[in-house]
Amino acid sequence: MRLFFAIDIPDPLKKEMSALQKKLGANLSGVKWVEEENLHLTLKFLGEVSDHKLKGIISAAHSNLDNFRPHTLSFTNTGFFPHRNRPRVIWLGISGETDVTREVARRLDESLAPLGFEPDSKRKLHITLGRINKETTGPDLVRRAQEYNGIGEERKFEVAEVRLYSSELTPSGPNYSILEKFVFRY
Repeated sequence: MRLFFAIDIPDPLKKEMSALQKKLGANLSGVKWVEEENLHLTLKFLGEVSDHKLKGIISAAHSNLDNFRPHTLSFTNTGFFPHRNRPRVIWLGISGETDVTREVARRLDESLAPLGFEPDSKRKLHITLGRINKETTGPDLVRRAQEYNGIGEERKFEVAEVRLYSSELTPSGPNYSILEKFVFRY
């Protein structure tokens, strides 16, 4: 099964992000937009994991995540991976108490390393909006995205838990299932 740890986004903000996707994608082909219900902030992608490792992953994560405090994030500007000149992914950046979020991700790395999972040295906190699959789409999308920068800075949301998801890839897109919730108790 494919696993990842993520922070869920509140439904009202997902609706706003979906509306932004529609504005950015109007009359523009070549972008596979993330479905509204699948929008999230990935903290750590584990990839394909055998079933027998699941219990150890959950135990390791609980030992490091239960003592965090809830904190506040908001979303900021759009951006692109790998870069604006040849974009393959469009995303929304994150601001707010990102130091706490980064520490949560670092602790996940630390707790999962003994189980054979490499730390993420190039982590960039973001919410993936879409994947660009046509080179001709990139320049138009970059221009449009600049018009919407800063729209989410006042959209704050509380982070009170991290979730472990499994992802099943289907022809119509990924299906996510929550396997475990790690509620912050501090």
